[in-house]
Order: sequence, then structure tokens, then C-alpha cells
Amino acid sequence: MPLTLLTGPANSAKARAVLGGVRASLERDSLLVVPTAADVERYRRELAADGLVIGARVLTFDGLLGEIARRVAVAGRPLGDVSRERVVASVVARADLRVMAASAATPGFAHAAQRFFAELEVARVDPARLAGALRAWAGGDGGRAAYGEEIARLYGAYRAMLDRLGRPDRELWALGALDALRLGPARWGATPVFFYGFDDLTPLELDAVDALGKRAGADVWVSLTFERGRAAFAGRARTVAELEPLADRRLEMEPEDRYYAPAARSALHALERRLFEEPAATASDPGVPGADPTAADPAAAPVVLLQAGGERAEAELVAAEVLDLLRRGVRAEEIAVVARSLDEMGALLERVLTDFGVPFALRRRVALAHTACGAGVLALLRCAALDATAADFVAYLRAPGVLEQRDRADALELQVRRRGLATAADALAVWCAEHDEPPGLRRVRMAAEEDAGALCEVLGEELSGMLAGVAASAPGRVLDRGGRAEAQAVAAGRAALDELAALSREAPPLAPAPADLAAQLGGVAAWRGEEPGPGLVTVCDPFALRARRVRALVLCGLQEGGFPRPATPEPFLADAERRELATASGVLLARHEDALDVERYLFYATVSRPEERLVLAARTADDDGDPAVPSFFLDDVRDVLGELPRRHRPLGAVAWPGGAPTARAAARAEAAAGPARRPAPIAALSAEPVLRGLRERPAWSPSALELWARCPVKWFVERYLDIEELEPDSEPLRRGSVAHETLERTLVALREETGSAKVRPETVGRARVLLRETLREVAARIRISPNPERLAAGARRLEADLERYLDAAARDGSIFEPAHIELSFGFQDEDPAGVPALELAAPDGPLRLRGRIDRVDVDPSGRQAQVIDYKTGRATEGGRWERDGSFQAAIYLRAATELLGLEPAGAFYQPLSGADGRRRGLIVEDADPDLDVVNSDRRPAGEVEQIMHTVIDLATAAAAQARAGALEPRPDNCGRDGCSYPGLCRCEAA
Repeated sequence: MPLTLLTGPANSAKARAVLGGVRASLERDSLLVVPTAADVERYRRELAADGLVIGARVLTFDGLLGEIARRVAVAGRPLGDVSRERVVASVVARADLRVMAASAATPGFAHAAQRFFAELEVARVDPARLAGALRAWAGGDGGRAAYGEEIARLYGAYRAMLDRLGRPDRELWALGALDALRLGPARWGATPVFFYGFDDLTPLELDAVDALGKRAGADVWVSLTFERGRAAFAGRARTVAELEPLADRRLEMEPEDRYYAPAARSALHALERRLFEEPAATASDPGVPGADPTAADPAAAPVVLLQAGGERAEAELVAAEVLDLLRRGVRAEEIAVVARSLDEMGALLERVLTDFGVPFALRRRVALAHTACGAGVLALLRCAALDATAADFVAYLRAPGVLEQRDRADALELQVRRRGLATAADALAVWCAEHDEPPGLRRVRMAAEEDAGALCEVLGEELSGMLAGVAASAPGRVLDRGGRAEAQAVAAGRAALDELAALSREAPPLAPAPADLAAQLGGVAAWRGEEPGPGLVTVCDPFALRARRVRALVLCGLQEGGFPRPATPEPFLADAERRELATASGVLLARHEDALDVERYLFYATVSRPEERLVLAARTADDDGDPAVPSFFLDDVRDVLGELPRRHRPLGAVAWPGGAPTARAAARAEAAAGPARRPAPIAALSAEPVLRGLRERPAWSPSALELWARCPVKWFVERYLDIEELEPDSEPLRRGSVAHETLERTLVALREETGSAKVRPETVGRARVLLRETLREVAARIRISPNPERLAAGARRLEADLERYLDAAARDGSIFEPAHIELSFGFQDEDPAGVPALELAAPDGPLRLRGRIDRVDVDPSGRQAQVIDYKTGRATEGGRWERDGSFQAAIYLRAATELLGLEPAGAFYQPLSGADGRRRGLIVEDADPDLDVVNSDRRPAGEVEQIMHTVIDLATAAAAQARAGALEPRPDNCGRDGCSYPGLCRCEAA
């Protein structure tokens, strides 16, 4: 029976001829082989529409290989992709490589080796032949000889590993089936095979055509898009040249223009006939129709150019074009959006098309690690069997289905961040203080201790459990687009884990260690997205559109380096070396130097698919505003059609000339076109329950009143709303907490040992010892920094500062003695027997204050008091308290005098760092005469009293404003860098 080679340009009735051949051979159960699974469904529907349900099957090339293997009874099964990757990785890890040692350590080396081994197998080059060929290629060059020897050794070790496993890889399995067919051609029978929709055939596909047609004598038809002498088909000439000697019959189809819509026929057919051709050659061809000038109106033109200033702007133009087509009555399944690489553009197109409400089908691969369930199971594996971080443990808890109360993970993350927990063990310890250990973690840990097979099986079960969590949270338990993507990812992950579990039991030396398992599992590719179908716009790459036409096609991403894509160099043997290898040994391997020819063909094939409208999209800039160069393929289109009607969308544009495509876009455009309006600043609080709560607050702290006086809006956010920060307290705040507690405990211990908390020259040595011991314990509990290096340095620096303070305190000349350390007042809700609150008269009524005074020192008579407030930052002198809104020291002195029955002597802020360790504040000029203080801090008693009175009046006025809810933006006072909450305050600093 003959091998029929059917060629012709796009739109030359090849499909009609092939399907006619299928119909004519129904009684022989013909097979129609198409490139993709989506094509299988499409042509099944087309044959069914003609009533051809029985007598013809549609399948992919992999399906054809399976049919051949079944008929020739090939035993066994090939290694799956995941097992094969593990075999290659094991071979590379065990190889003694020197020349390629650095390359072998890179993540992509094993993948590149796997592809190279497959190429050698299909070329029927066994390890012995490769070794000989590489020796001939090396000649007397020692460097080449060493390099070639390592390549041959890797390939030999890989094939030897397959032999020990007793399992072929996919290529060896397919070649074995084809060779068995050659040895027993009668096993195939009389089934005709029709190849349609392929723009090229791989070496394995060519081998199958030879085995079926020339050896088994099947009636084989091969349809390829090709036309002699055309530049667009230069990248396919080699395949046709290989098929021609095998063909018993050659059919060359003529171009037709009847597939195009009447209004678009002239332009689209001219583009198909003239693209990439020299003008002189096409002008002399009487069969090429002239193209009419394109219409000036982009909406009416058959070929349109979209120009955008940025990736997002391009995607929005594409989405708007699709919406326009749908509104004009084009069915969604008759529209295709094509990108050269969905890896680069797929995610953005998904987001924008969804935002615009376009129904679409986009199938692309994502790594399992980039899905919710995949990330969760990988975090679980790291926590159970590897050195995991606290973030890993939180990520596991956040995975679908792990926790019923998801807010518990939030609470743990708060602890992790605020306490600076670094390891998963630290986070687990905090978790287990309140909750049971997650059962999944325990199961995976036990499985990891058993063996790799058990580990893979348990991880698979955990993946399924996470998917169940996704389903449980879905409305009506019906998965949405995201849920279906998770289901596909879990299916891919489970298949990979099942495969690795089986491999681990068949060949224990190949069992992956947990680290290898995590790396391989995270890279497993999972499909996400819908299959093309009725009611959905197809979003795909050029390869997925080879066997179908559409009414309208939008080709996006036409950028230099995007389409055409640059050649990818072969990592093991470059094209020049492959030519030399062929000359030296006769081993022929494919070369990649014709990459531009291949890209030309893909572009030609893509722009030949639409029947009515072709839209080409390119960018003039990226999203950062840097210039972007459009593809030079656009110049080839202009050579045929002249200048194209254009639609342009600048970078950051909001308006849509000619009308916004969606209601949301229209609203944005309207707002942008209107007058600029500054939002009104935040208003005063007015809700009565809120105001009642402020009026009835049992007590206020001096620091809260200071914050209100500085900026009421900042007080509202930080004290009233009291939003708990995820990040840890600032290092200065933690440093202050450690310093306060350390000094309190040190002075208390000193008083217990010596009878006095006053640091004197004779007791300063013991005080330093007590301080070091206390600081070591406190700093371990209240970590100054989550960073281990900064923690150690911060603790040492604080120790030096506190010791410097003790030395200064021992010689400060004060006769006052610390009588009260960390004196609390106004906390009767915590300690009913404690010191009561301080009551002051405020403009709106009585005001109760509470606080904690670091120290109250008294004179030898026990009548006078000085209050000391420690500061790890700047200490404010008394003359600036009124201007700076510093209330704390004055209020504490009033509390000491009124609540303890003492006379006021002074109030100070004690700096705990810096070169000058003297306290700053106010003291009556004749009090504590030998105390070493700055002269300006000694004031007459009346002046001290007046300053204290003024400051307290400011504090009570602030309390009255706060209890009235009189929020008022004060951006100039809010923070060092201006307003701390501009989005809420809506008021700029002067």
C-alpha cells in the first residue's frame, strides 16, 4: 500500500483531502493522528457530525505508539518522566566528572542530559558507537578527548542503569515497538493511518511513518504545510526531503482563498501568499492576488496593529479587542489569542481576561511548588525530614485542609515574627504549647524514618487531604477555576509520588533522599486551566493551533527576542561540533542553526489561521517605561499590506478613546477625566458608643496623652484601634524592655544583698556582676533582635551601656536613695491592694491616670522625692517639656507626691546610652546639692512648680480632647519623616 505525502500551503484544502481519505477507508478502521489532545476532541466531533462514529479513531502520536505496542505485543512499560529524571540525576551524581563538574552542579544539567540521551536513542546511537564517534571527533585534542569521554561515560552509565532496572525509557520503548513492527509487519494488519495537522515531524515520528508505510505496508497519509520555493517553509524543507524518498505518491495542493470572509479575503490571502517573499518574485507570480489598501478604521480593517506602552497595557488592548469581537457576534470558540510563550505571558493574560469578564480556555504548565497544595506538602516534607524554617511550618499550617480554624496559623505567624523564631522546631514548640502536633507532620516524620517508598505514599495521601480541604471550602463543593487548577496539580503530584514510590521499591539505590525528593517534587509540572471548547476563547501558543482555523486571531507578544525567539544553544554539542562529529564519524545529530527559519514558519502558520480578522499586538515600552523593540516580523507584514491601522494604549493610561470596554474601565476613565479632588482629612469621632467608651475609660497613661498631643490620628491608630503588628517590636523598643527589667532586678538584688539599692563605689563591682547575670537571662527571653548576629551584638552593646550607667550612678553624688523600683499606680484591676490612680482635674471633669515609675528616690529624711524614668534614647531637659509635649516625668512626680505623701524635689529622664550619662529634667535648686546634673536643670522651686503645672495642664487638655474624640491631623508632629498614616490621615505636612 502506498505512502501518500500531501503538501500545500495553509488553506489549501489539505484537511478536506485527508478527511476524504479517512471516510473512504472506514471499513478498515482507519486512524487519524493529530498533534494535541484538543485536536483529538475537535476532529472526533467533526467526524461525528458527519455520522462517522464507527470506523475511524482519532488519537495523538503517543496514542499511535500505544496502538503499535499493543499489536506487536511489546512487553513491559516505559519509565515515566519522573522516574527517568531520577535515574538521570542519580547517574550524574555518581559520575566522576572533572571537565563538566561545574556544569553538573547546576540545576538544569540533569534535564539537559536527559534530552540529549533521548536524542541519541532516537538517532540509534548506542553508548559504544557514541564513544567511538567522540574519540574520532576529538582527534589529538586532549581537552576534547576528556570532554567526549565524560559525555560517553554518562550516556553509558544511563543505559546500563536502564538495563539493570529492566525498564526502557519512552524513546527506547517506542523504538522497540517500531522495530518489532518491522520484524512482524503482518501484525499491523490493513489499518490506514492519516497524519494531519503536523507542521513538522520529529525523528521518532518519521521513524514511525517509515515502519508503518514502508515496512508494514500500511496505507499511510502524511499531510504537511509546505510549498516549494517559499521562504516561509525553509524550516520544513528538511523533513519533506526526508519523506519524499519514502513516498509512493505525492499530492501538492493549490492555495485557495474561499476560506476567508469576503471583506477580509484580499488582505488575508495576500498575507498568506506574499509573507517573507521578495517583492520582485511575488509581483511576477500571476497567481498571487493584490492586496487592497487596508481600511483606515481599525474596527473595520481585516488586519490591525495594537501598540501598547507596557505589558499590562498590551494585555488590556487584547482583552478589549476580544470583548469587541464577542459583542459583534463572533462566537467565543471562533476566537484565538496566541502568544509565542505562555510561560511568559500566560499569567498576565489570565488576570486581565478574567478582569474583563472574557470566557477563555488557557492551558499552561505550572510547577507544583507554585500551587497551594504543592507548596503545602513541600513545606510539610521540609518540616518533617529536613532543616526547615519557622516560615515552612507556618506555610504548612496554611495549606488547604490542615487547620479548621485558619486564624490559628495567623496567631502562630504573629508569634514567629514578633519573637524572631527561626526554625520549624522553634515554631512547633510554640504551637504545641497550646495545640496538639498536626497529625500529618507526625505521619510524614514516621514515614521518612521508614523508607523513601513509604514517605512518597504518605505525602501522596497528604496531598489528597489538602485537595479535600480545597473542595470543602468551595461553595456547594463545586470547584471554581482555582480549585480545578489545584485538582490538576494534586493529580500530577500524586502520579509523581506513586512513580517514585514504585521506583524506590524496584531499585532501592535510586530511592530519593528527602532533599532530592523535595527538589524533584517541587519541579513537577502540572497543567492548569480549561481545555478549549464551546463558549470559550482559546488562549494558546502557535503549536496548539496548527490543525484548525478561527474567525479572529489575536497574536500578542510580538517583541524582539519574543517572536521570533532566539536559538537555544545545545548544551552538550553545539552545531559546529555536530557538523564535525558527522564528518569524523558519520553520526548525524540535529542542528539548531535554522532557528530563524523555524520561527518564520510558526509566524506564517499562525497568521494564516484567521478567516476574518487578524490582530497583531506589540509593545513600545515595558512596564518600567524602558523602550521595547517590536518584532521585525511586523515589517514583513507591512511589506505585504503597507502601514496597518493601529490602536494605541500608552503606559499607565486610564482613558479609552472610542469608549471603555467594561463598566469598571469606564468608571476609572471618568474619574481620571474629572477634576482632581483631595479627600477630606479624617474627621472627629462621632459615634456615641465610641465617645461613651472614651469618656468612661477607667484610666489614661501619660504616654497615651503624649501621643495624642503629638498627633491624635496616630493615637487613634496605635492606641485605640490597637492593630497588632505582624513584625516584631522594633529593636530600640525591645532594647528598652530588656534594659528596664535588667536594672529593676539588679537594683532589687543589690538591696537584698547590701541593704541599699543605691549604687556606690564600694558596691558597684557587685552590681556589675548582678547585672551581667540578670541581663543574660532577660536577653535570652526578650530577644533584642530576631537576627542572631544582631542579637549577640545588641546584647553586648547593651551590657556595656548599662555597666557604664552603673559606674556613673556610683559617682553621681546623689544623697537620695531608691525607695520604690517599678512603682505601679492605678492598676487596681490587676492588684486591688496596689497604689490607686492619680486623679487630676481636667477641663471636662476628673481625670484618672495610671503608670509605672521606674524609680522613686527619696532623701535621707524620707520626705523629698525624685522620680527617675529610664530612656534608651534621647533624654529631654526640663526646659523643653512644654514645647516637646513631654508629660511623663511631671505626671510621675505629681503621682509620687500625692500618692506617697512626699515633697517634690525633681523629675528626671535617665539616659542609658551615650557619652554623657547625666540625667536630664528639673530639680529644685537646693535639693540634692551634690548631684551631678546640667546647670540649666536646676531651677528655683517656684519655677519648677510652674513648669510642672503648665505641663500637667497640657496633659489634662489633651485628655479632654481625646475623651471628646476630637481627631485632628498633625502631620508635622506625627513622626520623624512626617505623617505616619497618610492613607488614613489624608493630610500632608506643611
